[in-house]
Amino acid sequence: MKLFTRLLPVCILFAGCFPQQAPERLREFTNMEDAIREPEKAEYVNLYSSGLKEFPADLVNLPNLKKLSLRRNGLGVLPPILGDLRKLEWLDLGETGLRMLPQEICDLSDLKILYLNDNRISSLPEAMGQLVGLEYLNLDRNSMSEIPDSVCRLARLKWLRLNENQIEKVPSEIGQMVNLKRLYLGDNRIKELPVELTNLSALTDLVLRNNPLGTMPPWIVEISSLERLDLEGTGLTGFPGDIDKLTNLTWLRLDGNRLPDEEKEKLRKVLPQCVIIF
Repeated sequence: MKLFTRLLPVCILFAGCFPQQAPERLREFTNMEDAIREPEKAEYVNLYSSGLKEFPADLVNLPNLKKLSLRRNGLGVLPPILGDLRKLEWLDLGETGLRMLPQEICDLSDLKILYLNDNRISSLPEAMGQLVGLEYLNLDRNSMSEIPDSVCRLARLKWLRLNENQIEKVPSEIGQMVNLKRLYLGDNRIKELPVELTNLSALTDLVLRNNPLGTMPPWIVEISSLERLDLEGTGLTGFPGDIDKLTNLTWLRLDGNRLPDEEKEKLRKVLPQCVIIF
């Protein structure tokens, strides 16, 4: 007992002697037959690469479904009954051959995480802004030519991925997304950026690689929260003179550009805390 008493301050200091309650893990159902047999317990259904050709209608009979993966199934389209899964918080529809989404997806008001990557989606329902709880949206590798206004109304969104689309312009409305922390716009056709990006006071990660920017706007230094900035292959030849204002920047990617040696040396001097990839 005395030994325990002597060790107690050390245990507290290193924070690990006392067990902490792990987050609850949902039981995973990997086929519809098992889920239907225990509908009340089916909170997580994972039908990844199950050879499905259509949306499983029996999913609406699972009243407590919170997490659903239909990734890598050739669905092509989604039925309106998707909107009946009102308790969904996590939905993976990546690699399912989608070209569009049903309006009813906007009824999933508890949804926090939505994967739509690797499809052929070119537009989103106007009511997408109703997904007021959405925090993560992945639209990588689709056919989007613009960032819809409905996405810019997702005020709680923290992570937006739109890599490898056909986007030519970033709308000024993006400045409404004040909780956005990570914005991935790599491999698009963007030539300029809106000054409203400076409204994103929570932004830590900005990926703009392989866009024909040519120059960086002088106001980029006003996004003082930036920690990681990817500008690979953007045609840059220089940076604003007061780039040292980005005091939180710890990672900067600049390979695939034509920066002169003196510009590289300047960046090394003014950003000593930053890992720079030339």
